[in-house]
Amino acid sequence: MLDARDAPMRSLRNACVIAAAFCPALRAADLRAKIVSDVVHYTDQDGQRRTIDVGRKCTDLWSAPDGSVIAFIGIDQFDPRTPQTGPEIDKSGVYVARRSDHFAPTRLPLKPITVRGIKWSIFRRPSVSPDGRTVYFEIPDSVVSSTLISFSFSSAAVEPLGGTTDYCVVGRKVLGAIALPASLHTGGRHSRSGIPMLLEGLGRERDSGCR
Repeated sequence: MLDARDAPMRSLRNACVIAAAFCPALRAADLRAKIVSDVVHYTDQDGQRRTIDVGRKCTDLWSAPDGSVIAFIGIDQFDPRTPQTGPEIDKSGVYVARRSDHFAPTRLPLKPITVRGIKWSIFRRPSVSPDGRTVYFEIPDSVVSSTLISFSFSSAAVEPLGGTTDYCVVGRKVLGAIALPASLHTGGRHSRSGIPMLLEGLGRERDSGCR
């Protein structure tokens, strides 16, 4: 026969299990990564507010829902004559910082990327795939859309995926508001990654990789 006093203990144990299940979400909320005065600020595991200083103005901050990784760009060159809309970026770099590395920033080894015959060094709106193996970012090569680029951490391979006005990474798929195959948008061959690129009308998805 069960002792009536066991019921509160069982409830307490169940509450602990539920709390443990929500710990990743709590850690993600506690990260509170944001950009203040062009510098990345975040809250570490000890609850201390810290900054990531890469020696240049930062923008386009993205953070994973579980707080394990953040990505942003550092502005290398810009035109200061556009204060109303923010600086017009002439050159930028992509940075990734992981909790496992105490959020020490790593700059991707990117060289100028050729899109439609023009070399670009302006990289915007980065994010990291859920498996942590790929970084996606945009090259603003058009007034109405950008070219989505993937960078592989394992091989350092860079691949244009297609044109988009918005994108979202869901598992191994990239979803976009409007996108064209790389073969049409850039004049190159279609993406060999197996990622479906004709995504017109899908709209913005709400997922871990959504911008």
